[in-house]
Amino acid sequence: MCSNHLSAQEEPVTPRIQVFAGYSRLQFDSKTIGFSDRTGLNGGTASAAYNLTPIFGVRGEIGIQTGPNIRVRDWLVGPQFMYGKWHTLLFGHVLFGRADTRVSTTVVEKETSRALAFGGGVDYPVSERFSIRVIQFDYLQTHAFDADQNNLKFSTGLVFHLGALRKGRRKL
Repeated sequence: MCSNHLSAQEEPVTPRIQVFAGYSRLQFDSKTIGFSDRTGLNGGTASAAYNLTPIFGVRGEIGIQTGPNIRVRDWLVGPQFMYGKWHTLLFGHVLFGRADTRVSTTVVEKETSRALAFGGGVDYPVSERFSIRVIQFDYLQTHAFDADQNNLKFSTGLVFHLGALRKGRRKL
């Protein structure tokens, strides 16, 4: 009886709803728009996911990162895949949407265009309702001023959970 109880507790649990907010760092490919090197931008990312099954959900994400002479905002949505292992929740996603790139040098130029992100990360639970997003890593491709930008984005922060989905069958 005790072993059944322990195995049920160790079963990975996927939250029905996940809400994330945290810090993000974007290494923006500013060489494509005339700068001498990549530009490091700091900002924040927020996302919400509704998980339909223990391994699949739908995620929406917004981010804003700013730095010297450049601001990038993105709005993305797409599928998310999850896997509970080693007392963590591993996730991956492919997101599609728009990005707004603003460059201010001698003049201010702004363009809104397509954006694509794929990546993943690790959430470490600290309570039933909260996890720490240890790391989220994304390849974010934007297209501004007639050029593709191949950017890298790193995020970390706090995840709020609401509801739970369990793998496997329920025992009666």
